[in-house]
Amino acid sequence: IRFGLGAVKGAGASAVDSILAARGERPFDSIEDYLSRVDFKKVNKKVNESLIKAGAFDSLSKTDGTLPSLGQARSRAMEKFEAAGGQIPSLSLFGDDEDGASPGGGWSEADLLKNEKAALGFYISGNPLSKYAPLLEATGIRSVAGLRNAEDKETVEAAGVVMSIRKLQTRRGDLMAAMVLEDEEAMVEVIVFPELYKTHAGLMDTDRPMLVKGQLEKSEKGLKIIGEDISPLEDLPFRRKENGRAVININGSGAAPEAMRALKDVVDSHKGELPLYLKIRARGSETLLQTAHSITPDLGFIAKVEQYFGKGTVKVV
Repeated sequence: IRFGLGAVKGAGASAVDSILAARGERPFDSIEDYLSRVDFKKVNKKVNESLIKAGAFDSLSKTDGTLPSLGQARSRAMEKFEAAGGQIPSLSLFGDDEDGASPGGGWSEADLLKNEKAALGFYISGNPLSKYAPLLEATGIRSVAGLRNAEDKETVEAAGVVMSIRKLQTRRGDLMAAMVLEDEEAMVEVIVFPELYKTHAGLMDTDRPMLVKGQLEKSEKGLKIIGEDISPLEDLPFRRKENGRAVININGSGAAPEAMRALKDVVDSHKGELPLYLKIRARGSETLLQTAHSITPDLGFIAKVEQYFGKGTVKVV
């Protein structure tokens, strides 16, 4: 993906022209090289911070392209710029750990994506919703795009990232909000009336993955949900449905003794309140067995179970 420097928020034309002039002499081979050659009178701290958040310096750091690696690289770049203090640094200022880990461990994935969106207006390296995909599949929660298949006036649950929050006021002076929820394919407006806003306003943050429940309204203008409940998506594994249960689907042919022993360790390390069942498929029939265990079906639990029994084998019903 090519993204022009001039489109990065906070990077003005004068600063970009100065960077391009320096780069025209020869390509930058390190952050220190960049710092020693750009004109700090034209390329100020704000510009450099925006470029770091956008990932413009990723190519000057050793990274494998994963979010943790990128977070570490961008955090380290920010530290180098802060250490330079706007002055031309010497290589000895940074020691020999140019590509080493940041003392603080680097930006979290959430911070990296939030900073990237702040600088570019959208996500490039990933999406905050992506890591929850196994959990959404296990629980059957719709994505925003999946709402297209729902009926008008149907009560729905959907997961997405909060892109914007617009605070409103009723004629009585009560606060409410209109929130835009988005996934990688679609968006939906969520109306949060005063009663719900009063108890849940503290949970509503932009760039936060959220779970929304409410009545769906479909019209020529698009989709809208009249909110009945909202919660952070990370809290989904801890919701206790009445008569709910977690089911692990196991093919009899794949139920090796070592896998079953490993499953016991996984269950013991993820104790919770949701009753655990095993659905065994063998010789064309299915047997549902209730275990004596209750678990918390979080992302860690799902990942470990899928490691032994395959993708999509955990269901929460």
